[in-house]
Amino acid sequence: MSDEDASSLKDANEKVVRDMVKCAENKQRGDAPGEARSWIVEILKNSGPTNNFHQYVNGPSNQVVEVENIFEGQTGDGTKWKMRFIINADLPNEKLKQKAHFGCEVHWNTLPLLVTHKWFKDGILGVGRPTDRSVKLEEFETGNDRKDFDNKRYATWKSISKKYSH
Repeated sequence: MSDEDASSLKDANEKVVRDMVKCAENKQRGDAPGEARSWIVEILKNSGPTNNFHQYVNGPSNQVVEVENIFEGQTGDGTKWKMRFIINADLPNEKLKQKAHFGCEVHWNTLPLLVTHKWFKDGILGVGRPTDRSVKLEEFETGNDRKDFDNKRYATWKSISKKYSH
């Protein structure tokens, strides 16, 4: 789970999903309970928008530049929790001295757990998130589900894809 080079968009996509799954499986933190964690891993491994991100990012009509998987739930004692898993595409940014890459972010509530980059050679990535923060991306839901573990414990999932407005 670290920054590394990628040979293709698909390679970068697979490496990001691998990092997300490893982060979700990490049981040494006080985050999502075991049953919820297993459900999260299952969704991350099977989510079309996340696993096929590489197919949509450079597409002539789609140009999806970010997919966010948001999991929220409640433990047996009533404690609420939230985990966010994000894959995104960024073009080179000279100001930050970064090459084009797919990024991976995982957050537990508001705490960042993981931030990694999968770097590309020049010319592989055709579109990325806007560097201008005032540019608003179009957001659309690409998946959702709910899992009840008993009468108190539950988890929900929502997938949101973001692309340039046309």
